[in-house]
Amino acid sequence: MVHGGDIAIWPLAWLAARTARTRPKVILSAHGTDVSLAFGTGLRRRIYRGYLNAARRLLPGQTTVIANSAATSAKLAQLGFTRSQTIPLGCRATVDEPATEDPKTLLFAGRLVARKGLSWFVREVLPQLPGDIHLTVAGTEWDASESAVLADPRVQFLGGLPQVQLWSRMRTALA
Repeated sequence: MVHGGDIAIWPLAWLAARTARTRPKVILSAHGTDVSLAFGTGLRRRIYRGYLNAARRLLPGQTTVIANSAATSAKLAQLGFTRSQTIPLGCRATVDEPATEDPKTLLFAGRLVARKGLSWFVREVLPQLPGDIHLTVAGTEWDASESAVLADPRVQFLGGLPQVQLWSRMRTALA
């Protein structure tokens, strides 16, 4: 088996499959941005769509693409990938300490970029929740417009966390 951890590196998987003594099964992982970049207008998007179309044509017929969400799987189908499986991203929050719940804390973990929806959530959803519910943000700042919402009094920004600390926060958050 040849597994490409990102659909964008499909030429490496293709090369590995072509040079193997036996014909291995090829599996590629696809994440949202990996696939959604091929949609829309503009030269860069058209070139990338052609790049993914080449993958669909050149990779062995039994190639399977693992999509990390139903939306990504639907985009793959629009591009003509007929063999895909959806396996949502997840995590196992295991740490060697007792779990203590904080039912008043919501946790956002990830890069602060517009497509992840942090500023929308702080603007549109958080004000609708009871006043004692607050949001903890663990991640890295990438987009100044997203970072601006960190000033909200109901938002606590932790920055990037080591994995064990992030798991601990996941275990104790309401959601």
